[in-house]
Amino acid sequence: MQQGIYNAAEIHSKFEKINHLDRQDMVMLPVLEFTDPNDQEGGRHYWVFNINLRDHRFEMLDSWRKLDNPDLMHCASTIAGAVRCLWKQHYPKHNISHFQVIDIDVPKQPGK
Repeated sequence: MQQGIYNAAEIHSKFEKINHLDRQDMVMLPVLEFTDPNDQEGGRHYWVFNINLRDHRFEMLDSWRKLDNPDLMHCASTIAGAVRCLWKQHYPKHNISHFQVIDIDVPKQPGK
């Protein structure tokens, strides 16, 4: 989903109606991101994209960066767009198109 590709069967299966994601307060999606997109063998970094259905927003939880980081904002916006499309397809009665992406202040890794 980081590249805007969300039509893969594996991703669709997670959003299927049978999983009842619309009945949850939150749906957390772990994201594994290359620290350098040009170096696929280099470092990787995990962060969380959270669909907060209770508070009507998308949340970013990253121990390394904030949303003012252009790479994180681009990736988060791309994932948010993919999630909106998948949600509209699988849960059309529950609109999330108005959800905004916000940064959740979490402890940061030292030296980053």
